[in-house]
Amino acid sequence: MIIEKRNRHHIRQLTSGSVLVGDSGPNGPTFPPADFYFGSPPGEALIGPIGEIYTYTIVHGSNAPSYALAMVDFPQDVRVFGRVVGDASRVQIGARATVVPFPRADGEDDYAFSVEEGR
Repeated sequence: MIIEKRNRHHIRQLTSGSVLVGDSGPNGPTFPPADFYFGSPPGEALIGPIGEIYTYTIVHGSNAPSYALAMVDFPQDVRVFGRVVGDASRVQIGARATVVPFPRADGEDDYAFSVEEGR
């Protein structure tokens, strides 16, 4: 059996907004998707674009601005961990979070979350 490496990104832009691209399996969607697979790749599961913050933490660096990390629950019954961009003081449990692109150091897009206004 041949082992293949996945060649798709974890985030995709749709007209409704950015969504996460996970794997679709017999027990429902999973994220992050597997980087390697045997034979044919699993189906895609689109997750998002809006979820609700389940829990979070604020990271305080000695020489860098504070930022938030959160676990976000999505309607597709998936909980995803990631960075929250923007003002960390706006992050709260139950707030609506939107999937947004987040540039990596190598220039590729990764994902992050943005807390929606009004919460």
